[in-house]
Amino acid sequence: MGWDRQVAAGSPPSSPNRLAAFKKLGVLGWAVAVQRPRSAALAGVRSGRDLAFLLLLVVVPLAVLGGILTARRIARPLGTLADAVGELDRRQRRCAALQQLDQRGRAPLRRLRRDARPAGRAPPANASGWPRS
Repeated sequence: MGWDRQVAAGSPPSSPNRLAAFKKLGVLGWAVAVQRPRSAALAGVRSGRDLAFLLLLVVVPLAVLGGILTARRIARPLGTLADAVGELDRRQRRCAALQQLDQRGRAPLRRLRRDARPAGRAPPANASGWPRS
């Protein structure tokens, strides 16, 4: 049985390498059918798929590069902040060591301050002897 009789009987045509569409015209008993090779019918879909894949190959590396640059831009101030916190911690530990030294005896602390002072410079004017910050 040919495809025209299959369509007239109400079943879709069976041709493996072709696509077909049909419409039965009610009162006349006729059917209008269009049949095209599958490769020709899907050529636009395949070209769109290939274009989308090509764009994906271009856009994904650009997105990765943009993500890396953005992460570096965000992380740089955090690194600076971490360095500043580390410096404050080192200063705090040094001050704590000096305070412990001061609690044991003022003479070693005065000697340490005197040795650390540049030559010809007068001692600070505040009562504690520590420079103002």
